Amino acid sequence: MAIQLECISLIIPIKTIEEKLGNWRWCVADYDLDQDDFDVLYDDHIVKVGGAMNSFSMMLLLDEWQARGFKLYTGTKAKPKKWADVCVVPSEIPCDWLKIKNGFAFFKGDKN
Repeated sequence: MAIQLECISLIIPIKTIEEKLGNWRWCVADYDLDQDDFDVLYDDHIVKVGGAMNSFSMMLLLDEWQARGFKLYTGTKAKPKKWADVCVVPSEIPCDWLKIKNGFAFFKGDKN
């Protein structure tokens, strides 16, 4: 499956959410995940936990997830090398576990 992207989207693997928070249901309850919701979408592997129209709004969203214990990227803030637990799309920073095609995000392990 795939997730449709917005202007700027924040994507996290479901497995990573489960590892960090201990329960995927925490995220379901906190964000009231619903496939009809335009801000939060998910498939079997990844979840789009929010979107933003500008980099400042995305920075605030990233701060929230970092405060929950998610590692944003490898490297330093001045020179990030690649996304770690989360991925922002679009971005100049590469992401090893996500592929983008025609405005949709796919988990690289997915066969689609």
